Amino acid sequence: MQNPEKAAAQEAYLHEVELQRQEEQRQVDAAIAAGRSPLADAEDLQRWAEAATAALAPIAEAATRRLQSLAAELEQADAEPLGLSTGQRQILRRTAQRLRSWADAEGNATPIGYLTRAQFARLAQVSANTLVKWHTAGSLVPAYTHPLTHYRYYKPEQVAEVRGARQRKPRKAAK
Repeated sequence: MQNPEKAAAQEAYLHEVELQRQEEQRQVDAAIAAGRSPLADAEDLQRWAEAATAALAPIAEAATRRLQSLAAELEQADAEPLGLSTGQRQILRRTAQRLRSWADAEGNATPIGYLTRAQFARLAQVSANTLVKWHTAGSLVPAYTHPLTHYRYYKPEQVAEVRGARQRKPRKAAK
């Protein structure tokens, strides 16, 4: 039997999620009714993201240098006879490799001009799982896949591709 407080918390969370979804739909509907494309909002966001990325570039560079420094320190500790077990040395090596890969990667932030899978699914009015199925089938390939996380990112222009595919899809005949 489920705890009543936990059930109430879950119910409140689900209600909040539904209200948020409805608000997002109202915003899209209002943009369309005003004769403005919802993609215009994406372009505004893209300009804002470019400005924010430029402002954060020095911080990202400093973080990259620190990750590389930490990786070098771990590699040095692995080379020195510190009385570490084989397992501890393996942990040091793996941690150093991860730090180096994070420092060398493009980062985990959404690339500028791209939408996350959830954002794109909302805009295209399909489920995120449908996007995964289409990618697996090769019918809609993401514009970018992150090399470390393998997270899928889409371009706003791909929405037209989704809408065209949905229109071409034959409907099941009513019984």
